Amino acid sequence: MTELSQAAIDAALQRAEEAVARGEGLAGTGFWPAVAAARRDPAVAGPHADRIAAVDRRAASTWALVRVPPLTGHALVAAGLVLGAAALAAAGGLDGSGQAAALLGGGLLLLLSTHAPAHWIAGRLVGIAFTGYFVASLHDPFPGVKIDYATYLRASPRARALMHAAAPVVSKVVPFAVLGVAVAVDAAPAVRTVLLVVGIGQLAVDLAFSTRSGDWSKVLRELRG
Repeated sequence: MTELSQAAIDAALQRAEEAVARGEGLAGTGFWPAVAAARRDPAVAGPHADRIAAVDRRAASTWALVRVPPLTGHALVAAGLVLGAAALAAAGGLDGSGQAAALLGGGLLLLLSTHAPAHWIAGRLVGIAFTGYFVASLHDPFPGVKIDYATYLRASPRARALMHAAAPVVSKVVPFAVLGVAVAVDAAPAVRTVLLVVGIGQLAVDLAFSTRSGDWSKVLRELRG
């Protein structure tokens, strides 16, 4: 792959800054090739990381459906975790449709509420910071965390890979953990089947798609260099 010169990176960042100042997206500015060059080469990341981070923060306003600051995001995902755990805890005292709703609803809340914090916690452990939470679109309702590119680009490839891997690993564990609860409370076979299908389905989706366009593709990208 041809590496960009410092002048080409400066020009791309200038175009990106002008685009976001006009309220436009980053497509066609050369911003992401510049980011890729900085990601591959610490010598490039050093002088450009803060500028890249500033552009990325401003650009988020053009594509994110919802953005919230860190404390608000933490509070929301914590509420989801508490409600999800409470629903699972209550399932043992319920039966029939009430138990099914508690197990499936609690499991869904845990899925929605663990993905972003897993990225956040793993990232902070390896020195990567975040600027807040977001929801990209109604078609992708999972809350995400907005990476601070200045710290991301200065982190090692293995650190970035760990951060990207944390969330999909947790998301694969959750359905099977909820299935364990369902078995423990002797839930209806249909409920256990749904949870098993969700767990296996997520694994299949990761194998089919995520290694090409999702979190696992980023993990592989970082490990390959």
